[in-house]
Formats: sequence, structure tokens, C-alpha cells
Amino acid sequence: MMQTDSAHHAIFRVVLVIWLAGVIWGSLINEHDMKALEGILPLLSSKILRHWSAYAGLAILSMLSFDRWRGVALALSMIALGVLIEFAQRLSAGRTPAVADAIVNAVGVCSGILFTRVCARLCRPNTRLFPPLSQ
Repeated sequence: MMQTDSAHHAIFRVVLVIWLAGVIWGSLINEHDMKALEGILPLLSSKILRHWSAYAGLAILSMLSFDRWRGVALALSMIALGVLIEFAQRLSAGRTPAVADAIVNAVGVCSGILFTRVCARLCRPNTRLFPPLSQ
């Protein structure tokens, strides 16, 4: 049973790294390339949805990649990543950092954490929404 959990965690970690690379790349590409992507993937045309879903996905994958509070800590660190990326956008042609984007990123992270914990609770009704800090 322990190996199965580890195997699932390893798979989620690989997906997390790929998702993270995509978020960083998508956040730092120039405006012209972003417009081209929006033409291919209509979902990307909504800036708020794009930011929220990217960071909710990072949080969900973080929670699924690690046990207990490690997943929560990694997910919460994605808020700092979002802020750093907003500052790094100054270096990309046609991109400007926005506080609103960083706020939407943080809301996405919090939504992802909550979603993952609620799903875990529904799958295992006898568990707490969040594990105790002592474990």
C-alpha cells in the first residue's frame, strides 16, 4: 500500500513540474506570443480565468504530490511565486506586472487548497478537513 501512495505522489510531482513550467513560460512570454496562444486556445482569452485556473492547478497538484502539511506549504508558496512572476514580467516585451493578477493568483491557490481538502473529506468522511498540526 505504501508503494502505491508513493507511486501516485511521484506521478503527481511530474505533472506538477510540467504544469509549473507551463505557468512560468506562459507568464513570461511576450505579448505577441500570448495573442497567438489565445487564438488557439479560447480559454486563454479570459485573463482572470487564465490566472485563477493556472494557480488553482498548481495548488491542487501540490496537495496531491505531498502528504499533509507539506502539500499545503508548497501550495501556499505558489502565492510567492505568483508575486515574483509579476515582477519578472517587467523583463518581457509588452508585459506589465499587475497587483490584480497577483491577487487572482492567490485566490486560485486558496481555491485549489480548499477544493482538494473538500474532495479528500468527501472521499473519506471520517477525516478532518485539515490534518492536525502535530502530525
